[in-house]
Amino acid sequence: MGAILAAPTFGSIATVLAWGALADRIGERAVIATGLGVAAVVLVVTSFADDALELGVGLAVAGLFGVSANAASGRAVVSWFRRDERGMALGLRHMSTPLGGAAAAALLPVAADAGGLEAVLLALAATLAVGSTAAFLGLRRPPPDVPDETVPGAVAAPPRPALRDPAIWTVSLGARRWCWRRSPC
Repeated sequence: MGAILAAPTFGSIATVLAWGALADRIGERAVIATGLGVAAVVLVVTSFADDALELGVGLAVAGLFGVSANAASGRAVVSWFRRDERGMALGLRHMSTPLGGAAAAALLPVAADAGGLEAVLLALAATLAVGSTAAFLGLRRPPPDVPDETVPGAVAAPPRPALRDPAIWTVSLGARRWCWRRSPC
């Protein structure tokens, strides 16, 4: 049972970095709409699962595609909001995960009582389809770069490629000791 509950997380861990790289190449709109749309289809197919293995694989594949929203939505926030607005925007973005969990905890038992596991998976698929449609219709390219108004007269430095910065990789992999010995980190 634990493996089935963890299956979406296994799928998401496997692809979150790839979705982020794809968002850098083709944009947030395509990544979120496609990922959530495919995850919805996978959950519809998974609702017909006959055994625990099929259910687990279906949930893992749904997680593999569903994580596209996590990878690309942060990029959308950073693209769309000025530095002095990003904290609130990112706070709202991060609030969506526990809020969605609370809504699922309240509503999915009702679906389970009404129609069992199949109804739960179809309800989740419908929610993902709504998210996919909203991303497709609502996300647009960010406005052209404008000078950051948080520091009057400041000239923006060219962005440093984050994936080429060893400190980013070190912190991401949890090796903080290396980072603390070298300044600034």
